[in-house]
Amino acid sequence: MLKTLAAVAVVLGTAPIATASPLITLTGRGWGHGVGMAQDGAEGMAQHGATTAQILQHFYPHTTIDTRPHETIRVLLREAGAVTIRTGAGARVRADGGAAAAVAGALTARPLAGGRVQLLAAGKEVARGGILRVAGGSPIRVGAHTYRGTIELRRFRGSVRAIDDLGLEDYVRGVIAWEMPQTWHAASLGAQAVAARSYALAESAANGQFDVFPDTRSQMYGGVDAESPPTDAAVAATANQVLTYQGRVATTFFFASSGGRTANVQDVWGGSPVPYLVSVPDPGDVISVYHRWAPRRFTGTGLGRLFGTGPVRGIAITKNPSGRVATLTLTTGRGAVTFTGTGARTAGGLRSTWFALRLLDLQRVRRSGGRLHVIGRSSPNGGVGLDGLVHGAWVRLASARSRNGRVTIDTASRGATKLRLRAGDARSRIVAVP
Repeated sequence: MLKTLAAVAVVLGTAPIATASPLITLTGRGWGHGVGMAQDGAEGMAQHGATTAQILQHFYPHTTIDTRPHETIRVLLREAGAVTIRTGAGARVRADGGAAAAVAGALTARPLAGGRVQLLAAGKEVARGGILRVAGGSPIRVGAHTYRGTIELRRFRGSVRAIDDLGLEDYVRGVIAWEMPQTWHAASLGAQAVAARSYALAESAANGQFDVFPDTRSQMYGGVDAESPPTDAAVAATANQVLTYQGRVATTFFFASSGGRTANVQDVWGGSPVPYLVSVPDPGDVISVYHRWAPRRFTGTGLGRLFGTGPVRGIAITKNPSGRVATLTLTTGRGAVTFTGTGARTAGGLRSTWFALRLLDLQRVRRSGGRLHVIGRSSPNGGVGLDGLVHGAWVRLASARSRNGRVTIDTASRGATKLRLRAGDARSRIVAVP
């Protein structure tokens, strides 16, 4: 029997071999939700001479630059069972609009019954009321940062809220350098100033205790600590400017890096299209370190661990009109799990929804004379190349397109000693030619 098998091997060439487990390659572009202005793209445009107005018109088409002077904004700085603030000399507190009392140093606000707040200095009460407003003297410290304006103290449920009530221009001074590097061009800093000003007004919760958060739930706000001469100059150069659409202040979303094209708002969050939140090319984004991600490779088990699904055997992706992932379906031994693009980004800790996954598996190789017969697997389907290591260099031996996840290639060996399947940045494990 062994002699018979050996004879068959001589006739057919080397017997077929099975290879190791498949590799799954993750690639992608950009960082952020993709809607509105890409900050890296704005800087890229500025480096090529674009003005603030040109940057804004590119990322927010159909909008108009208008002005909104004398606006104020209320920022929720802190919410806790007790809030400590620190004032300088000359500060005063008013309770419910009553007479002002001088205060200085460390002050602690605590909630009282009846929706009131008590303010203590060195353990002694200095004010109580439904709304306490502390202002005057030097900027006031709340937590780790110092803020302009008036600090309003209100009870909310069992806690105290510290709210910064200040002019919109001072607010924007505390936003820009925490959203964009202060070393960037004046034109991109100006665009950020207008976008920050517009976004704050458009998103303000006019009927609540405050209008915006100090973090990514609205936009980053660091108060006086975030101010700098270049960003202050950008605020001054665009003083009171906002973007409007049909007379209303535009909701000017922004994010870090587009990867080369922004997204339609309805493709990211659903709902109706918005004429100024549409997908536009972003060639300036090429300056971004996140323009293209370095490939990451996983086993099926590793990718399943990343997404919390169990070992992955198959991948299916649908894309939206913006070219980003609409749905991702991962097939495992227990069945299929489908994510929305945004859900996949969250589950996998990805930078954006512009990503791709490709499973490649070079399963069997048979050599007969000077030819190779290769069977592999690709998920999703697509164009696949067979590379061979010939005289120490990788050479494309043949190309094919997978069907139903199967790759079949018959080609001359050209003296190749090792083989791999490759599709763009995705590749299979390397196997030796039998």
